[in-house]
Amino acid sequence: MSAANHPAYKEELERCRYTLDYVERSLKKALEKREKIGNELESVQKHLSGDSSADYTSILVNTMLHDTLALKIKNLYTARGKPYFARVDYRENNSDRTEKLYIGKMSLSRKKTRR
Repeated sequence: MSAANHPAYKEELERCRYTLDYVERSLKKALEKREKIGNELESVQKHLSGDSSADYTSILVNTMLHDTLALKIKNLYTARGKPYFARVDYRENNSDRTEKLYIGKMSLSRKKTRR
């Protein structure tokens, strides 16, 4: 049977499109945030006064955020090609509700709902 003839093909295609759209939106936000942090870092470094611990703290924090975002962006670029590789249908005992869990190399959960 070809993939297009599988009973769940349309549902899975819709889910994949939704996930790829989510990856693109997340990537755009992460790139914008990284640029903003990079600009802030550059500004603080230009105006660094030798006796200001607040400036050094700002540089340390923004450098850590910048590095964390760089890793997230790398992972999102990877997720563009293959956002997940498996689905597990989970149902608790004595429950009629089945939860579909998608498994990939990175977490792509929404902050508000964690789904």
